Amino acid sequence: MKLPSLTRGDVAILLSTLLLLIALAAPALRARAFERLTVRVAADVEVLVTAARDYHSERGTWPSGASPGVAPAELSGLFPGDSALVFDAYVLEWSQLESVRYEDVPRPTPIEVSPGDAPPDSVAPDRRPVAHALGAVLVRSEHEALLAELMVRYGRDVSFLRDSTWILILDDRTPDPSP
Repeated sequence: MKLPSLTRGDVAILLSTLLLLIALAAPALRARAFERLTVRVAADVEVLVTAARDYHSERGTWPSGASPGVAPAELSGLFPGDSALVFDAYVLEWSQLESVRYEDVPRPTPIEVSPGDAPPDSVAPDRRPVAHALGAVLVRSEHEALLAELMVRYGRDVSFLRDSTWILILDDRTPDPSP
């Protein structure tokens, strides 16, 4: 059986059709790759958050801060390798932060109450500032869409973007983050 020979026009049509199919499929392929990346980042964040919360619940303090891409000594072994938190499109970091809370301090009861003075229980308590430790998971990436997706996924939790870093705040008063 003799195969028909292709003319230049046939080859051009074939190549054009292939390029058109590739152009149509490329956005869907990129979207799938992006979704896989966000799922992987969220899973890595969850591993770090869960380990830090477990550590905090056992010891009453957060793990010590570490350099970007390096797991804190207290959480070693979470991820394999020396630079355990360095990945292709992002770098994870664990940090400790401090915030200030104001706590009510009852005012001392006056010894003598003069006629016409307000009773002691109607006086508002004093408020004093108290430093409070927070934990933080940072995701550093030049991929702006990834950082924006993390803001959406963790929308109910305290998190924010700064430059090329997404920061998730962990407080012992807040529930576990929800991806």
